[in-house]
Amino acid sequence: MFSKTFSALLLTALSVSASPALQARQGSGIASYYYPDGGFGACGNVLQNGDFIVALGTDTWAGGAHCGQTINVQYQGRSIQVTVQDLCEGCAARGANGLDLSQGAMAALDPNYINDGIITVTWSFA
Repeated sequence: MFSKTFSALLLTALSVSASPALQARQGSGIASYYYPDGGFGACGNVLQNGDFIVALGTDTWAGGAHCGQTINVQYQGRSIQVTVQDLCEGCAARGANGLDLSQGAMAALDPNYINDGIITVTWSFA
């Protein structure tokens, strides 16, 4: 009986202490875009170009702990919500907090994305 109670308390304490670290990440960073083309993302799901998804940079990836979480992304007065579904290993070259948005998400955020290529956005976990 004691071991079950102690185990439950320990698991609760660990999950409470880990949650703020996973939710706290936010900031500004460089966003680029990519075409998933029906391939599998690092979170294990099939991804389409029009999906509102994001690939996190290795500095934010946390071993996939954010898979399925929603992120708010803002750019020049526009705001979208995207779901973490992939890992962007190349985002680290663009600095901390870099993101790779699916083509559909980038188009909604920046109608001139083809010409702009990469943009500086602000983002936070929802």
